[in-house]
Amino acid sequence: MRLLPSGEGVKRFVLLLILCHLKIVRCTRPCTNQVRLEKFSGIIDHPGAGKNYSADSDVCWLIEIEGSVAIRFTKFDLENNYDWIKIYEDTTLPESESKVRFHLSNVEQVANSEFWLTGRVVLIRFKSDTSVQKTGFRLMYRKIPFYTLPVAGGPSAVEIISGASAGVVHSHAGFEKGKNYSHNVQQAWSIRAQPSQLIRVTSLDEIVMPFLSRSVWSFSLRSCKNVTDLHY
Repeated sequence: MRLLPSGEGVKRFVLLLILCHLKIVRCTRPCTNQVRLEKFSGIIDHPGAGKNYSADSDVCWLIEIEGSVAIRFTKFDLENNYDWIKIYEDTTLPESESKVRFHLSNVEQVANSEFWLTGRVVLIRFKSDTSVQKTGFRLMYRKIPFYTLPVAGGPSAVEIISGASAGVVHSHAGFEKGKNYSHNVQQAWSIRAQPSQLIRVTSLDEIVMPFLSRSVWSFSLRSCKNVTDLHY
C-alpha cells in the first residue's frame, strides 16, 4: 500500500486541482445575468420589484445609448454598506474596477442627486449579500443633450471659463471683502477644456477634490466630456 502517490500521480493530482479551481472561478464570474437597454429613457427596478430583493443577487443592466446619460434614483433601500450598486462608464465588464464611476451603498449618496456619465455604454451592477434583504431600488435614466445643466431646474452658469490654464472662482460677490454669502444661494460655473485634458479643482481651505476627467462626478462637481459644471 502506497501512502504517497508516485511522481506521475502527483502531476495528475495537481493538474486535477488546477482544472477544478479554474472551473470554480468561471462559474462564479460576476454578473452573469445582464439586461440590455437601448431606449433613450427608461426605468430600472431590482429583480422582483414589489417584494424584497433576493439574497446573493448579482445583476447587471447595460445601457447602450452612446453619448451622455443621466441617472436619478427615485427609491434606494439597500442594506447599508453591505449591498451596493456600482455604475461603470464605457465598459461591459463588471470586473473592470477602473471603470467604476460611482459606488453607492447608502441612501445619503443618492438623495437629491443626479449622476451623469458619458461613453459608448453605461453598466449598472446590483449586488447583495446573504444576510439582510430590503425593498430595493428604482432608478430612471435618460439620454441628455451635450450642454444641458446636470440638475433639472438648476441655476444657469454665471460664468463660463474656457481657454485658461488656471484661475480662481469665488463663491459669491463680496467674498474678497469678507462678507458672508446670502441664504438660499445657487451658483453654477462651466469650466471648458479639451477632452484630453484633466481639470483639477482645489478649495481655498486646501481640501482637494478628485482629479476630473470626462464625466467624473463628485459631490458638487459634474463633468460631461469637455465641460465641467461646478455647482454651489
